[in-house]
Amino acid sequence: MAPVLVLSLTIAACGDIPTMESIGCTLESVTGTLAGANDAMELDVTSSSIVGVGGSLPLAWPRGWTVRQVSGVLEVINASGNPWAREGDTIRVSAQSDPAAPGRPRYIDGRFVVCG
Repeated sequence: MAPVLVLSLTIAACGDIPTMESIGCTLESVTGTLAGANDAMELDVTSSSIVGVGGSLPLAWPRGWTVRQVSGVLEVINASGNPWAREGDTIRVSAQSDPAAPGRPRYIDGRFVVCG
């Protein structure tokens, strides 16, 4: 009997803010430098494949992610409890997809919801 190759497709869902059913992520991304903003984080965008996204972008993190201050520097902690990025790091992120407009970035209270 000839060997058979089986492929499976897994789609990872993002965390939610606030708690809601999980939804997908956008395919486009935003790149920039993380900056602290009153115990939160903003992204100073240097490039974006998302139309209309640029400048200083306030961020909201997936469920389970937090921001904490370590030695005077804000740090993003992922859902596993590990440091993911720090103030001053250059990162690239995609957004959670807006449930009301699939494929478009989701914003909550004016903050770009990062897909995790």
